[in-house]
Amino acid sequence: MTTNHSKTLILALTLALGAAAGCKKKDDSKEEASAAKAVAAQPAVDLGAINSAVPASVAGLSFTTATIDDLEAVVPAGWESSKGIPGRYRPADNSGLGFFTDYAVGSNCDGACQPKEWKPIVDEVEFDQLDGATIVKDEALPNGRIVIAKTDDRTEVIAAWWKKGASHYSFCRATLDGKTAAAVDAFEKACRATRVTNW
Repeated sequence: MTTNHSKTLILALTLALGAAAGCKKKDDSKEEASAAKAVAAQPAVDLGAINSAVPASVAGLSFTTATIDDLEAVVPAGWESSKGIPGRYRPADNSGLGFFTDYAVGSNCDGACQPKEWKPIVDEVEFDQLDGATIVKDEALPNGRIVIAKTDDRTEVIAAWWKKGASHYSFCRATLDGKTAAAVDAFEKACRATRVTNW
């Protein structure tokens, strides 16, 4: 037989669990609202400014917007999208924009998709590969970093963003070969315009 004391205890536990669940839902919705607010607070992408940074010597290059996973990105218009790697683009072989020219936007878990200390991982995966190159720019971004580097025959633009507690980081990479290197300012603006919509 259930005593009054037991009933009171069960009722108290039920109310406490309900309140905890309610708090969790409330906290989750607060985090979602905060993330949405942060995205909305970012300035609108100015495609005109990005496209106007393309020099006349790189004829046929222009940029457009694209949604790739949890990213709102700016990508080269008309470039061929990789069937195997979403967010990776190359100019057509007959475009004259350089055999090694390549553009990629996406996210990386570097193994298991779980919260990690992202900065050292991002430095190792994204930026340490530039050792030996001439660093033209190395700038901290809000929750990230952008580097522009030159080798004898190529220019690299690499940007990455991370957040404490996130299960991945996001990146934008451009390898500019041949005459496409003259459009480095446009590619830098395109990478900077990447918007992470969901961590």
